[in-house]
Amino acid sequence: MLQGDVTSIISMNSRDRREIIDELAGVGEFDRKINQAKDKLDDVKDQEDRFRIVEQELVTNQEKLKSDRVKAEKYQMLRKELESLIASEVVLQHRQFLQQQATKETELSNGKTTASNLREQIAALNEAIASATIELETLNAKVRTLGEEEYLAVSTDIANKSAELRAMQRQQQELTNSYQTNQNNIVATQAEIDEYLKQLEQLGGQKQVQEQEIGSLSLERDKQAAVVDRYRRELQSIASSANDWMKQQAHLYQAIETLQKTLDPQRQEHTRLTESLRQWSLQLTTQEAGMAELQDLQGQSLEAELNQYQSTASQAQTTIQSVAASLSEAQTELQTTRQTIDRLTEEQRVKGRQLDKLEAQVQATSEAQGTRATQIVMEAKIHGVYGLVAQLGTVEPKYQLALEIAAGNRLAQVVVESDEVAAKAINLLKQERGGRATFLPLNKLKPARDLFGLDPKLGAIAYALDLIEFDSRYEDVFAYIFGNTLVFDRLEKARLHIGKYRMVTLEGDLLETTGAMTGGSAPQRGGIHFGTVAPTESNEIAQLRDRLVEIDGLLVHLHKQFSQTQATINTYSEQLQNARTSQREAQLQCDRSPSRSIARLRIAIACKIKCTRTAHPSKLRRHRSSV
Repeated sequence: MLQGDVTSIISMNSRDRREIIDELAGVGEFDRKINQAKDKLDDVKDQEDRFRIVEQELVTNQEKLKSDRVKAEKYQMLRKELESLIASEVVLQHRQFLQQQATKETELSNGKTTASNLREQIAALNEAIASATIELETLNAKVRTLGEEEYLAVSTDIANKSAELRAMQRQQQELTNSYQTNQNNIVATQAEIDEYLKQLEQLGGQKQVQEQEIGSLSLERDKQAAVVDRYRRELQSIASSANDWMKQQAHLYQAIETLQKTLDPQRQEHTRLTESLRQWSLQLTTQEAGMAELQDLQGQSLEAELNQYQSTASQAQTTIQSVAASLSEAQTELQTTRQTIDRLTEEQRVKGRQLDKLEAQVQATSEAQGTRATQIVMEAKIHGVYGLVAQLGTVEPKYQLALEIAAGNRLAQVVVESDEVAAKAINLLKQERGGRATFLPLNKLKPARDLFGLDPKLGAIAYALDLIEFDSRYEDVFAYIFGNTLVFDRLEKARLHIGKYRMVTLEGDLLETTGAMTGGSAPQRGGIHFGTVAPTESNEIAQLRDRLVEIDGLLVHLHKQFSQTQATINTYSEQLQNARTSQREAQLQCDRSPSRSIARLRIAIACKIKCTRTAHPSKLRRHRSSV
């Protein structure tokens, strides 16, 4: 370094001088590499966050597409089944109408034949009556010309003829009535044939409309299938691009680790050089203390001003260190909170998916058992609906399993007052699309038959109907449910009477009169039981729901804490910026304080620094070569 360089270094401000010293020591290049690595690390973190968001969106879209695909497949299957059922119904109705039409045409032909025969008989009778009338008039004329005896004979003959005439007239009247009845039957039959023809035309029109709907729905299905295929291709392309980004991210992480390994020894060297600089600074402080007399000669006012600026700069440096430490702690806390929120959000997503799956299974089971339909009917509060069969009777716990197995799905059937109430409930289910249910109207059930006396030799406990407590008005209901089913304590006893009675054991084994036997391990008790309305919620679903509620509360608290920490970081950043500004202003004021003695002191200090630096040239050269 030349003498002119020392002079220019002494005359410049402390910031520029510090930059020159860092460049000569190789610290500036080291700091630039650190800043570049930090910037690159920030970019990698930003890309990582962006890729994580894209990944979550892709997973969400994938789950949604899977659900849409399942619904579409189910819809197609149900649509095909509906189309086949509608076609079968139309064909069956058409065949039925054709059979009815053939029957009515046969009846019409027979009626026409009968009417023709009756007309012929009436014509014959009319001719007989006319001939008899002419004969009667002839006889009357003869009577007037004959004597008494002949008159009596003729009168007898006339009476006989009159009786025959009245008999023929009665026969004619009966034939006329029969003919009129046949005519009325023919007219009614013709009207029914016309009605059946109109129904056939309506069915033909409905068939055409349904065929058109089937065509339009098929087109819509094809469109939806095309949309699903397009989304699937987009998802595959996004997934492939995400994999590329993940590979690139992995390469960047490896580069960062390599750079960190390279920077570690340079940081140690930097620490060592910083300690050397601190020692040099202590030497300079000692030299500045030696020059205090010169500063006193220049005036107390300049010294006081300089001390004030130095004190301000020191206070600003202390504030910067304190605020920087608080800011680092807040950033660490913010990162921890963010990681906790991500972990809880992932857990919430997994738990929510498990809960949705379990609830879907419970809903499917409920629909299969009819509990959803019965729930809709019970919630409608229809007058005359008494409840489910399971609600209307109570049993002892030791007989509950046997009686529930014997009743089967009939426990979920609904007991109503009359068939009119059942019709209202069925119309309600059609309107709400709530599924199907079986109703037991009390006014239409067959009366309960008296059960025969139970022979003790059978070994049965009792009739199933006798083991249930219920209101007397529901006797026909439970008689329909259980009939003459017998309850045994063991399967061995029941097997002796297989094929003779319907039997059930306390362990849940069921023996039908047909000879069929049902049994095995203890059945799952998740359905409807005596004294319950609907299946109870499983412990797993309850635990998942409680955990989700707990996670929601934690997330609300963590988001609030995250916002507070973010606000604290913003406050600390603003304080740090203000402190750095104050330090720079104080340092500038210190640099701008003019004094010849201070200038001479700076020249002496610069010479001392030159002497100290020249005393360690080999160290500086090794540090530069390592950097």
